[in-house]
Amino acid sequence: EPMGMTLCMPSDGTWLRAAPAMVGTASLDWILNLIGAKPDDVENLLAQSAPGARGVTALPYFAATGERAPFVDVNARGQFAGLTMNTTRADLVTAICESVAYAARHCIEAVGLSGRLFVCGGGASSPVWRQMIADVLQVPLHVARRPEVGARGAAMAAMDVTKIAYDHAEWTAPESTVEPNSKASHYQAGYHYYLETVASARKLWRNSSTGMA
Repeated sequence: EPMGMTLCMPSDGTWLRAAPAMVGTASLDWILNLIGAKPDDVENLLAQSAPGARGVTALPYFAATGERAPFVDVNARGQFAGLTMNTTRADLVTAICESVAYAARHCIEAVGLSGRLFVCGGGASSPVWRQMIADVLQVPLHVARRPEVGARGAAMAAMDVTKIAYDHAEWTAPESTVEPNSKASHYQAGYHYYLETVASARKLWRNSSTGMA
């Protein structure tokens, strides 16, 4: 199924298979703004809920332009389900964080990627979210060196092309590694439920776009 993009790299014959979802940390930023919280509140909010967000689930496709990975659909829309009057702000934040982790696994499986996995960006600053992602993926999660991960990669690409010598291992060494919890079986069940929800939602998006819903 069409998704993502393939980009040429500076090295001859080398290509990058990218699955850049439209939203990730942006989904978390959106819900934090909606509930009047800040990024510094994430750790505390996640601690106030529980794995499975007390029955609340989410699809993180909140970009107005739809989604491009792990599938292409301009009609893709985000959603919450399982809400009750007992649902808390912490449950909403937890559901979003879990949905982004599930979407990451969906992208990786759709592309068929394997090998060492690094995480970077704003969301990587949350130890609890990092652990959640590692548990969902069930692979060690290497935290890329900060700051300016993208700028370091650009500098490395430039040095490779211009034949400037540097210590590749030193430049790419992770800050730390998060080991997955093999007992986090609830995330396996949660991921399969996520896939079922995505399949159902895509039918509704398609019907809505043709005026049938």
